[in-house]
Amino acid sequence: MEFKIGTVTGLWAVDEDHYKILCIINHDPGNGHLTDVLQWFYNSCLRDKKSLVVEEFMNTSFKEHMMEKRGFRRMGESDLIKPYESIQKFNAQPETRNS
Repeated sequence: MEFKIGTVTGLWAVDEDHYKILCIINHDPGNGHLTDVLQWFYNSCLRDKKSLVVEEFMNTSFKEHMMEKRGFRRMGESDLIKPYESIQKFNAQPETRNS
């Protein structure tokens, strides 16, 4: 399925345990819309008790950003995951805009 939030577009899917971001393009980095996208997915994860997976990174600096600044961890060769329990903890401390 497709999503568009502000200047961020992409594709996503869902399975029994995960919401999955399959592709994400930030057309205007730095405007806070990536944070908006992640918050939308976090809210869905909290509602449905699922983890969030981002699959197949082509951009290594974005992958590092997601691990260092957004709390994701490696899952397999090239995917990242933010477990449901981590999203629950994060929800108590919202991210700042423009990150």
